[in-house]
Amino acid sequence: MKFGGLIIKNNKKLLLTIVFLWVGFLVLTAFSISLSTDPIITKEDFLAESLHPMSIFVHNLLSAFFLILLGNLTLGLYAIYALLLNIYITSYAIYFVYTETGMFSYAFAIILIHGILEIPAICLCFLLSSFTLRLSLNKIFGHHVFHMNSANEKVALVLLMIVLYFIASIVEAYMTPALSGTMYQIL
Repeated sequence: MKFGGLIIKNNKKLLLTIVFLWVGFLVLTAFSISLSTDPIITKEDFLAESLHPMSIFVHNLLSAFFLILLGNLTLGLYAIYALLLNIYITSYAIYFVYTETGMFSYAFAIILIHGILEIPAICLCFLLSSFTLRLSLNKIFGHHVFHMNSANEKVALVLLMIVLYFIASIVEAYMTPALSGTMYQIL
């Protein structure tokens, strides 16, 4: 655990930037919802569907490894694009669920039940896919702006990312649909 904490500490600038972006978009989404005057179309059958966890896991893992490869090949440009797209999709999904159900707490919870694990995995994926960008920026500025992860740190980050995606896929496949049904009836 000490090694993992050191990796997080060494990359805290970048990880905190990602967290602030994500939280900022979610706060803006919540603010937008609170100002919304759009009519709400309540749908009784708006519950999360259950998918097989292995298909979710394989999809997320293949997407992550593709992002790591393409992000580094494009000097981090694709990594930035994919990160911003994921942030936007999270916010839009919350807004969409709200407009369909009229329940803000349900919309927020249903998206973030598995997002609590998937969002950190996406952040780790961004960290791995922006290696060439950080290396380039360090060379351009001529000093150590961003921490450059060692091979051991990269392996630890990949393993942690895989574990997070695996647990998130199980939560998304089983817990999200079950909790969405229960929450929908309560709220």
